[in-house]
Amino acid sequence: MNILLVDDEPHYLILLGDFLRNQGWNVLTAENGGDALDKIKERRVDIVIADIYMPVVNGIELQKSLKKMDGYAAVPFIFVSAYADSSTLSTLDLSDTVKYLSKSVSPAKLKEWIVYLTSPPSERGKHPGEENISHSEGKNFSREPRNTKRR
Repeated sequence: MNILLVDDEPHYLILLGDFLRNQGWNVLTAENGGDALDKIKERRVDIVIADIYMPVVNGIELQKSLKKMDGYAAVPFIFVSAYADSSTLSTLDLSDTVKYLSKSVSPAKLKEWIVYLTSPPSERGKHPGEENISHSEGKNFSREPRNTKRR
């Protein structure tokens, strides 16, 4: 399986990319939606995992562009973002093949969603469940790492 991972945070691309590769999947990475569109022209992907807010082309624009490309209208797309405010979530075109997960989602849960979304509907196992995002509506989560040093 070919996975396209798109995020403007290099450490996230490395960490999540390594996890996905360790599952035996091929992973292409891009730092923004523009680079992602270029990569898709070079190699077919089976699923896209993308941040929402990125420079050049954001995740929302990337997903809309993919829907218009031949052969990509039904390709699963997972938005993974630290932002879960109601204005952001209301702009996402979520469906059976387009999902939102918080960046704090466990790698195991992300793997469940990848397997679920890339399996033919007739062969899908248990639904991984929707992430409960109602607790965060109206709040923005900082993308800055927390300072964990003790004084």
